[in-house]
Amino acid sequence: MPSLREHHRCIDRKNVLTCITVMHLDADMPATNPSRAKQDARKPTRITVTLPPDSYDTVVHMAKSKRVSTSWVVRDAVSKYVETEFSTAPKTST
Repeated sequence: MPSLREHHRCIDRKNVLTCITVMHLDADMPATNPSRAKQDARKPTRITVTLPPDSYDTVVHMAKSKRVSTSWVVRDAVSKYVETEFSTAPKTST
Protein backbone atom coordinates (compact mmCIF):
# COMPACT_ATOMS: atom_id res chain seq x y z
CA MET A 1 0.00 0.00 0.00
CA PRO A 2 1.45 3.42 -0.95
CA SER A 3 2.33 5.74 1.88
CA LEU A 4 2.18 9.52 1.61
CA ARG A 5 4.52 11.58 3.76
CA GLU A 6 4.36 15.32 4.13
CA HIS A 7 7.08 17.66 5.38
CA HIS A 8 6.61 21.35 6.13
CA ARG A 9 9.45 23.86 6.24
CA CYS A 10 9.11 27.55 7.02
CA ILE A 11 11.84 30.19 6.89
CA ASP A 12 11.60 33.77 8.13
CA ARG A 13 13.72 36.02 5.95
CA LYS A 14 13.55 39.79 6.25
CA ASN A 15 10.23 39.53 8.11
CA VAL A 16 8.68 37.49 5.28
CA LEU A 17 7.60 34.00 6.21
CA THR A 18 8.13 31.50 3.39
CA CYS A 19 6.69 28.02 3.77
CA ILE A 20 6.89 24.97 1.54
CA THR A 21 5.22 21.60 1.72
CA VAL A 22 7.04 18.59 0.35
CA MET A 23 4.90 15.56 -0.36
CA HIS A 24 6.55 12.19 -0.89
CA LEU A 25 4.70 9.13 -2.17
CA ASP A 26 6.21 5.70 -1.59
CA ALA A 27 4.62 3.18 -3.87
CA ASP A 28 5.36 -0.33 -2.67
CA MET A 29 5.53 -2.23 -5.93
CA PRO A 30 6.99 -5.73 -5.94
CA ALA A 31 9.99 -6.25 -8.18
CA THR A 32 9.22 -8.54 -11.09
CA ASN A 33 12.84 -9.66 -11.32
CA PRO A 34 14.51 -10.51 -7.95
CA SER A 35 17.95 -9.53 -9.25
CA ARG A 36 16.65 -6.01 -9.95
CA ALA A 37 15.15 -5.63 -6.47
CA LYS A 38 18.49 -4.48 -5.03
CA GLN A 39 19.07 -2.02 -7.87
CA ASP A 40 15.55 -0.58 -7.58
CA ALA A 41 15.95 0.02 -3.85
CA ARG A 42 18.73 2.52 -4.56
CA LYS A 43 17.01 4.50 -7.34
CA PRO A 44 16.20 8.18 -6.72
CA THR A 45 12.61 9.06 -5.89
CA ARG A 46 10.77 11.91 -7.61
CA ILE A 47 8.99 14.50 -5.47
CA THR A 48 7.02 17.64 -6.27
CA VAL A 49 7.74 20.88 -4.45
CA THR A 50 5.69 24.08 -4.68
CA LEU A 51 7.71 27.25 -4.12
CA PRO A 52 6.60 30.85 -3.64
CA PRO A 53 7.37 32.99 -6.72
CA ASP A 54 10.31 34.80 -5.10
CA SER A 55 11.97 31.54 -4.06
CA TYR A 56 11.41 30.06 -7.51
CA ASP A 57 12.95 33.14 -9.15
CA THR A 58 15.97 32.79 -6.87
CA VAL A 59 16.38 29.11 -7.74
CA VAL A 60 16.17 29.92 -11.47
CA HIS A 61 18.74 32.71 -11.08
CA MET A 62 21.09 30.40 -9.16
CA ALA A 63 20.73 27.67 -11.79
CA LYS A 64 21.50 30.08 -14.64
CA SER A 65 24.51 31.56 -12.87
CA LYS A 66 25.93 28.10 -12.10
CA ARG A 67 24.91 26.71 -15.52
CA VAL A 68 23.01 23.82 -13.97
CA SER A 69 19.37 22.77 -13.87
CA THR A 70 16.90 24.04 -11.30
CA SER A 71 16.55 20.42 -10.16
CA TRP A 72 20.28 20.32 -9.42
CA VAL A 73 19.99 23.49 -7.29
CA VAL A 74 17.11 22.00 -5.30
CA ARG A 75 18.89 18.62 -4.85
CA ASP A 76 22.01 20.46 -3.68
CA ALA A 77 20.00 22.56 -1.21
CA VAL A 78 18.17 19.51 0.16
CA SER A 79 21.45 17.61 0.48
CA LYS A 80 23.03 20.48 2.45
CA TYR A 81 19.91 20.89 4.60
CA VAL A 82 19.78 17.18 5.47
CA GLU A 83 23.51 17.15 6.21
CA THR A 84 23.16 20.15 8.54
CA GLU A 85 19.90 19.25 10.27
CA PHE A 86 20.54 15.54 10.66
CA SER A 87 24.31 15.36 10.99
CA THR A 88 23.95 13.90 14.49
CA ALA A 89 21.28 11.39 13.49
CA PRO A 90 22.43 7.80 13.01
CA LYS A 91 22.87 6.86 9.37
CA THR A 92 21.01 3.84 8.06
CA SER A 93 22.80 1.53 5.68
CA THR A 94 21.11 -0.49 2.97
